[in-house]
Amino acid sequence: MMSVQENQKVPMGETMSLNQLSAVQSEMSVLSETKHAAVWVRPVVLLSAIICASMLICAPIIFPSTIVLVLGSALVVGMFSLSLNLLFGTSGLLTFGHAAYFGIGAYTVALLVSRLEWNPITGLIVAPFAAAIAAAILAPIVLRGKEIYFGLLTLGTAQLVYAIAHGTPGWTGGDEGLIGDFQPSWAFDLSKLYWFTLACVAGGALVLWIVTRSPFGDALRGLRENRLRAQFIGISPIRYEYAAFIMAAFFAGLAGGLFTIYEGQVQDALFFWQMSATPLIVALLGGFGYFLGPVVGAIFYTLLTDQLASRTEFWDVAVGLVVVIVAIGMPSGIMGALEAGLRNLLGDARSLIPQRATVMSAAPSSAVSGPQTTRADAKNAPVLLEVSNLTKSFGGLHVTRDVSMKVRKGTIHAIIGPNGAGKTTFFNLVTGALRPDAGRVQFAGKDITFANPWDRVKLGLGRSFQQPNIFPALTTIDNVALAEASVRGRTSRLVGKLPAAVRDRAASILENVGLGDVALVRAADLSHGDQRTLEIAMGLAVEAQLLCLDEPTAGVGPGETRQVVNAIRQIAHSQGLTILFVEHDMEVVFGIADRITVLCNGAVLAEGTPEEIRSNPDVIAAYLGSDTAGIHK
Repeated sequence: MMSVQENQKVPMGETMSLNQLSAVQSEMSVLSETKHAAVWVRPVVLLSAIICASMLICAPIIFPSTIVLVLGSALVVGMFSLSLNLLFGTSGLLTFGHAAYFGIGAYTVALLVSRLEWNPITGLIVAPFAAAIAAAILAPIVLRGKEIYFGLLTLGTAQLVYAIAHGTPGWTGGDEGLIGDFQPSWAFDLSKLYWFTLACVAGGALVLWIVTRSPFGDALRGLRENRLRAQFIGISPIRYEYAAFIMAAFFAGLAGGLFTIYEGQVQDALFFWQMSATPLIVALLGGFGYFLGPVVGAIFYTLLTDQLASRTEFWDVAVGLVVVIVAIGMPSGIMGALEAGLRNLLGDARSLIPQRATVMSAAPSSAVSGPQTTRADAKNAPVLLEVSNLTKSFGGLHVTRDVSMKVRKGTIHAIIGPNGAGKTTFFNLVTGALRPDAGRVQFAGKDITFANPWDRVKLGLGRSFQQPNIFPALTTIDNVALAEASVRGRTSRLVGKLPAAVRDRAASILENVGLGDVALVRAADLSHGDQRTLEIAMGLAVEAQLLCLDEPTAGVGPGETRQVVNAIRQIAHSQGLTILFVEHDMEVVFGIADRITVLCNGAVLAEGTPEEIRSNPDVIAAYLGSDTAGIHK
């Protein structure tokens, strides 16, 4: 069935056919029914949350003490797992050594109370800071690793902390640990101790909720979705991941301190790698994609373990089987299964998000305004990008050899050449994805040869990639808004939301490039052409002076190519942008380029206007071939 949007596109002066009208009415009826059902989803979810929260608050009143004791332990594990979820669920950093900071928090309270006779509450206040300080020391080591190597480094550091705790029994008690009265004097009553633990966990969860929903949390989600793209919208991965690592350790230390107070004992096993697996398991059970999923998983896992342990000596095997069954049967966790069931029952509000199968539409010609650079004045425009003797080798393979070129402000400059000519490597050198072996890159009068990609973006240098490089799980407008917020330095805020002006400008950019009607659609659901356009929109959002496009029509069908070309030309002229692009389609190159540089075997073969390049015998012999008559301006 065609979408309502497509059916309504009837030329002015013409009448809808009966079939079209019937289709529109039918789909509008379906959407109306879905919307009517979907309005019940949020109230039902809210009511369910209120009931669950009320049961937790009233647990000492409505449940026996044995259940209350287990629920308190589950809350501590839930806090521990929430801290891990800040790393994995929000930032995409999978750690296998998070128990190190849980154990540091636990031992901080135990040692301060037993050795120095501090008040347990004071020890609990100090515990998260002790864990955060340890994380600040270890983070530069573990963050050097990427993906699985990061996880292995965290595991290694956790085992190092375990070895220290195990090898100093005079302080830590070794295998026997420390046992004592670590509770405040007023908390020997189980009900008061439980409520105190619940209050601390709720407070910690609230702070984490605020942080993950802040602009800082938006930046972390950008890193999780696409670390490479995040760098090229102005986000420094190391800075944000370092901050997230310390924050996660802080709340793990809080959970560890609560563990000591609630359980009244600590052991060196708290540092062991098996303890690091616990928050991963409970978060998997509850649902990594849901903020409170780790808490739900912790309650389920702790109650399950307690009940099975009291009924069979093979309880650990039974728990493992249940975890495997839940993981296979509910890949999104308990929260995901509940949400899916609720949406199936009451209707899916997400079906109301506008979808379209149409390809990218270029900005209307009426949007073109402002000065336009013509080929006649391209030679006299000021230089924006100057590359001098740029050289890069991989082992014995010389990919670029003393490449020099100038890109003038306001021009559209193309780079062409046969496969293996070094075009993409050259692009990576200019934009900071690679460091050159020799040579210099100057942009807007500044030497950026060894500048980081995110610093180059903030100077006004944006880029696209050979394949669409976006944040797939974010909506179209969130992609653009995050790009604008990042380059303006607004993603460091730990509270609040992005200013309304940021989203308003993002919406305006999407309208200008023809993506206004898919602003709320997940970027992954856009057509290939629209994803290409989204990359250009993100370049506009970072206020790029120079936009580097790596094969902008790659993968785009013949019917879309003209639209892509028109969009590039119109955006360049209306925004006053300078465009540097790599392209294999000579119709595109000779149709929009003001100047062309030809690379061959890693070196500059020729440079000039389209007319000069079209008639250059060396270029014809090396790349274009003799049949160039069909290539028009």
